[in-house]
Amino acid sequence: MSAPSLDQLQQRHGRTWQIMDFFGGWIAIRRHSWSARAERFGIRNVLGADTLAELAVRLDEQSQGEARRNGLFLHGSARDAG
Repeated sequence: MSAPSLDQLQQRHGRTWQIMDFFGGWIAIRRHSWSARAERFGIRNVLGADTLAELAVRLDEQSQGEARRNGLFLHGSARDAG
């Protein structure tokens, strides 16, 4: 599988993240911040990576963390989930 392009990442994650090059690497900044309490689910507001492929993996991990957090919150088994 080839590395994703910036356009592909922006299409997939652009509603949630602002993605840009940053001093030879890449960063993604969440458009709407989560609280610090959400960190226990692995949710971050800023991500960095050397390549777009690495950033794509981190963005997918964030989506999974959000789903875990939302699933717990919706089922009432997490308090103050962030």
